[in-house]
Amino acid sequence: MKKIPIFLRLIHGRCGSTLMMQLLSSGKNVYVDNKYPYENRYLSYFDKAASIIGNDPLSTWTNDSLISEGNNLLGPIPYNDIEIFDKKNLSNELRKRFLNTLFDMIISKEKCLNEECIYYPEKATPQAIENYNNIALCKNIFLIRDPRDIFISIREFNKKRDFLGFGWKEKQSEADFIRELCVGFKQYLHHFSSIEEDERRFKIKYEDIIKEPYNETKRLSKWLGSELDYDFVLGNRSNVKQHLTTKEGDSSNLRWEKELSDELKSIFIENIGQELKNVGYKTY
Repeated sequence: MKKIPIFLRLIHGRCGSTLMMQLLSSGKNVYVDNKYPYENRYLSYFDKAASIIGNDPLSTWTNDSLISEGNNLLGPIPYNDIEIFDKKNLSNELRKRFLNTLFDMIISKEKCLNEECIYYPEKATPQAIENYNNIALCKNIFLIRDPRDIFISIREFNKKRDFLGFGWKEKQSEADFIRELCVGFKQYLHHFSSIEEDERRFKIKYEDIIKEPYNETKRLSKWLGSELDYDFVLGNRSNVKQHLTTKEGDSSNLRWEKELSDELKSIFIENIGQELKNVGYKTY
């Protein structure tokens, strides 16, 4: 039985990752914690633990700290004279064992019995994704959405919650926030345009999922080797209504054409115009 993590690689929050997690959860041999917002990052947690344990000892974290009653802190192995462990390989060995432990627990849930492959998808941290890709066969879904619509979705979602999220600072103007976003957008767009799809890499646009959901679901199912069901996403819409900023999915595309001022449109073009064009987005 193959045990394969699926990592969602995202351009930014509000790019369609919740929709993608719902779609992946429709597979019979895919285990997802079906709890909005699908951000129980188990492998990211284990990666962090493995990194900490494999670090060099800290002056503030000693053998005495380890045996102190009531101390719930944890740090690296607090000894300098280690013989039994190969410190250079310790973190990766722990990642392998954590990964197997997670899949053993998934199997115990009896959702994925009698399957040739078991998949576990996660919106993992970038560092965790890189570390697990180095030690195991993982599948990576590169998800993208027009950054201008991401900005609008962030703005409306923040209004809906009456809370500034996604890195938007207090009293920061829309223009300045966009300029900050474009730094990360530029890097991801450039990377996305250079990726060659293969058995480990799959590229998909949020806009294509919305426009042709069944075709894109079929394409993703073929790559994954698991039959996914877009009707499950439609039936689950009421359970994620707090996440939505539009009434219908197709109305979330090209919002920027009507809802962005000319000034804000020009900031995007000045900062990432070529990158938008390279991945097929409009730049007029």
